Amino acid sequence: MMTTLLILACATCYGDPNSSHTQGMNAAILFMLAVTGLVLGGLGTVFIGFARRARRLAAQQAAGATAG
Repeated sequence: MMTTLLILACATCYGDPNSSHTQGMNAAILFMLAVTGLVLGGLGTVFIGFARRARRLAAQQAAGATAG
């Protein structure tokens, strides 16, 4: 005797754009992208600040070496 197993995909897997599961997953993906962008942007800002400080310190040391 052979039995047939009926398997249905959920709304998320099937891709129903009006489903609350799909909308929730899309919101989660956008949230993770936003967090990643904010972290990378913050790191970039810190490194740009470090480069500016290093440039300013080098200019001050060069000015002090020529004056003294």
